[in-house]
Parts: sequence; C-alpha cells; structure tokens
Amino acid sequence: MKKRFVILLLTGLLALHACIFHKKTIVAEAPAEALSMKTTEPAVTELPYNEIGSDPFHIEEVKVIGDKLRVVVSYGGGCGTVNWQVFYNNLVRKSFPPQTDLLLTLKDEDPCRAIVTDTLHIGLGQLESMARGGGVVLRLLPWEERITYALPLN
Repeated sequence: MKKRFVILLLTGLLALHACIFHKKTIVAEAPAEALSMKTTEPAVTELPYNEIGSDPFHIEEVKVIGDKLRVVVSYGGGCGTVNWQVFYNNLVRKSFPPQTDLLLTLKDEDPCRAIVTDTLHIGLGQLESMARGGGVVLRLLPWEERITYALPLN
C-alpha cells in the first residue's frame, strides 16, 4: 500500500512539473540563412506605443546576432496559440549614436498557466543604414536595457 502511494505521488509530481515548466523554442540557433525564413520583421506604425496593447510577458535576454535580435521571452500559456508582433515608429533620437525604440507585443489566446519560454528572432534590416553609419542604440520595449546594433562600413 505504501509503495503504491509513493508511485502515485511521484507520477503526480512529474505530471505537475511537466505542465508548469513547459519549454518551447520557436527558432533554434541556426545559420543566418535558416533564420531569415523564420524572422519577424518590425511593422511600421504611426500609433503611439502606449496605445498598442499587449498581454503580459517577460523578456529574459536580448542579444544581437548579425542583423537580427535574438529575444528570449517567457509568458503564461502552453496549450493555445500566441502571436508576437514588433512595432517600429520611425522616431530616432538625435544623439551619437542615434537611439530608437522597438515595441514587442504578445497576443495570447492561451488559457493555460504553464510558464512557457520562447526564442524569437527580430530582423533589423530597417535599421541597417544607421548600423553601418556608426551604429544605433536600440531599446526593445518593455525591456529597459539598451542594445547597441552596429555593422561594419561597406
């Protein structure tokens, strides 16, 4: 009887662990050619960023890889569909190097509560001329840290 209880308890804990810590990767680390097919490009918007809604999520890490941002995010979900969008409003603060913001949003149609971790890749082609002209400082909202994006001169 005691052995059955222990087995049942362990099975339940394993099932709970699998539900809570579900990990999913949208795009794995791969050569640049492979990433170009699965990269989100920023949509240009004239709306103020505070008028664009988003479901809650957390940015864990942001890293520039070539001409893309690799963004690790976490959010509550695990059994439904989610839609990530990136917005760019063409506003550049005059400084050296220039500074601009991108806005990452999540539309989460997922009623589950597991903590999901995804890796997103965001194309930076729209900012290439600034990156080659001395670099540009990016802020990927809602993440507060600044990211320097610079490419070699042609």
